[in-house]
Amino acid sequence: MKTDLSLKKIDLFKKDIFSYHQDIYVKKRSLSLNSINDYLIKKKKIKKKIKKNILQLKSKLSLNSEIYLFKNGNKKNILKVNLLEQKSFKNKEIRKINFLTKNLKFLSCPYDIFDFQKKRHELIQFIEGKIFNGNLNEFIRILKLYNKFFLKKKNNDFKKVEYFTQKEEKNLKRFYHQNFPNNKYMKLVINEWDRIKFQFKNKKKIKKILFHNDIHPKNVLIKKDGNIVLLDYQSYKQVVPEIAFSYSLLKMTRQVVSKSKKSLNKRILSEIKKKVKKYNFCVNKWNLSVSDLAIMEILRRICIIIKIKNIYIKNKVLIILIRNLLEAHYLFGKIRLNK
Repeated sequence: MKTDLSLKKIDLFKKDIFSYHQDIYVKKRSLSLNSINDYLIKKKKIKKKIKKNILQLKSKLSLNSEIYLFKNGNKKNILKVNLLEQKSFKNKEIRKINFLTKNLKFLSCPYDIFDFQKKRHELIQFIEGKIFNGNLNEFIRILKLYNKFFLKKKNNDFKKVEYFTQKEEKNLKRFYHQNFPNNKYMKLVINEWDRIKFQFKNKKKIKKILFHNDIHPKNVLIKKDGNIVLLDYQSYKQVVPEIAFSYSLLKMTRQVVSKSKKSLNKRILSEIKKKVKKYNFCVNKWNLSVSDLAIMEILRRICIIIKIKNIYIKNKVLIILIRNLLEAHYLFGKIRLNK
């Protein structure tokens, strides 16, 4: 089935689903949740059955999980139900969680995981705080902490992220020719793929390290005491740090710019660029611009999204990613990380 995506006009820095910083939970009751409730009691994961309604996080773009909030005694807990088929073994996942918990104090990790009805479930302690909303001073504080977000220790349990594979290129160009042969934005995506792939092809391989590959506003929690917590431990992967850092920089910067008035954009961008040069931890061995490094990750994500069967999600996220691609050029141009 062809997608009905409309790509006539894309407005830069428009607020999208990842920009809104207030999580909304709604009451939820179902037979499935009752079964989980009984299972938690049986396995002594909770002391007594949850009598009050379990709240579910309301999200139209929940790609692969459902998130519930409930009270266990006086403490609030999160139950995350992964909807995708589990490819990793439970013991391997536990090793990853233990490794991250030991080495990263600011990362929110599950305190228990279990498989139920062929789905992986995670129990996570609820943390009071607010999602990063685009405040410039808070962003600068987060930027100072980026060097603590990566791990040089080796661990083979974590997935390696690859770029510009032949299979991805084949799927992307087929998607383009079948759906948008005359669309200027999708043509731009193909041109960017060919342009950056050529640059990437002539670069030496850089050793991958463990780094959070999805630091965006919804995954950064600011606690009441001001401390910062990263969410989504599963995004820790073996990546090229320059790429992951640049993509994160794009997502966080656009949040600041989308919140500000247009008259303030130039001043804010100037301030951010100064801080990036001062605080970034990456050694840019490739000598690529921040925009090109961010676009490498954007293109990889486009290749993932076009394979999704859900048309609504495909439409929404694809537009967001193409907007991000245009914003990367606007925000960073030819600015490079420290050599």
